[in-house]
Amino acid sequence: MITAHTKLFAVLGSPIAHSLSPVMHNSAFLALGLNCEYFPIECKPGALGDILTGIRHMNFVGFNVTMPLKTKILEYLDEVNETARMSGAVNTVKISGGKLAGYNTDGEGFVNSLNDLGFPVEGKKFYLIGAGGAAKSIASALAVNGANILIESRRAEASLALAKQINLIMPGRAAAIKAGDEVVYDYDCIINATGVGMSHNDGSPAGLSVFKRGALACDLAYSPTKTKFLRDAEKSGALIKNGLGMFVHQGALAFEIWFNRPAPIDVMKNAVNNALLVVK
Repeated sequence: MITAHTKLFAVLGSPIAHSLSPVMHNSAFLALGLNCEYFPIECKPGALGDILTGIRHMNFVGFNVTMPLKTKILEYLDEVNETARMSGAVNTVKISGGKLAGYNTDGEGFVNSLNDLGFPVEGKKFYLIGAGGAAKSIASALAVNGANILIESRRAEASLALAKQINLIMPGRAAAIKAGDEVVYDYDCIINATGVGMSHNDGSPAGLSVFKRGALACDLAYSPTKTKFLRDAEKSGALIKNGLGMFVHQGALAFEIWFNRPAPIDVMKNAVNNALLVVK
């Protein structure tokens, strides 16, 4: 039961109805007996400032942000940790003394999900499609962990800017490429970080010719569990992984930032898996 003492958490984004973050975090709160509640807030970029003004004066301890707010949120934060600053995007905010501190758990969450697969990133070459908030955090984490990244986006200037941003911190780790460049076919892992194919959108940002037999294809989307991007990759002989592992790991890292204690990651994973079965 929600009371005046209940600590509040949320995820802000647009659209937000598809998010399973409330299911994941509320399951963790319940398992640990915490008097907390997590809920979704539909928030378009133009409304972010007004919503944050309200959040600052309510019983919030923290919140997450998702598309399209991961970069814009930086304008409103009092503090930003080094990982978020390096990636230029924030997905987790902790509130203390009325101040908003920004973090980014996407990149580390993605790397942790690959470690679960037995796919360490050091020394590997990644082909990253997209240059938005999630792509920025993933590219930063991959570079810090010793990988090389080829970045392609719909807007050439965005991929060039992201490669430059990465190379300022980790020289020589990133390069911007164009679709169709021969270098595209020389990679160990291809990643869809665009949001194309998420939810009920059955598109893909890549053609069949881009996929490489034996390589790993990752989509950051977890609903549907097998996007067109992943179906095409599988047809081409690639190994496939959806975004469920990253989603759970980034959520667990956010939990640990808010509470300074280990997250019940198995509980969180089971809750999301069960929710996806209901969605099907």
